[in-house]
Amino acid sequence: MLQIQAKIREARAYERETALYEKYTQDVVKARRCISQSDKLGELANEFGESLAKEEKEALWVEINAADEPHVPDGHGG
Repeated sequence: MLQIQAKIREARAYERETALYEKYTQDVVKARRCISQSDKLGELANEFGESLAKEEKEALWVEINAADEPHVPDGHGG
C-alpha cells in the first residue's frame, strides 16, 4: 500500500512538473514573439526617424534658400 501511495505521489509530482514545463515553454514562445515584435518596431522607428530627419533637413534647406533669395516687394517689378 505504501508503494502505491508513493507511486501516486510521484505521478502527481510529475504531472505538476510537466504542467509547469508546458507553461514555461509557452511563456518562452510569447517572450520570443514580443522580442521579435519589439525588434521590428525598433527598425520601423529608426526608418521613420531617418525619413523624418531627411524631410526636416530638406525643409530647412528650402528655408535657407528662400532666405538667400533677394526679396522683391510685390508690385515693384524686378
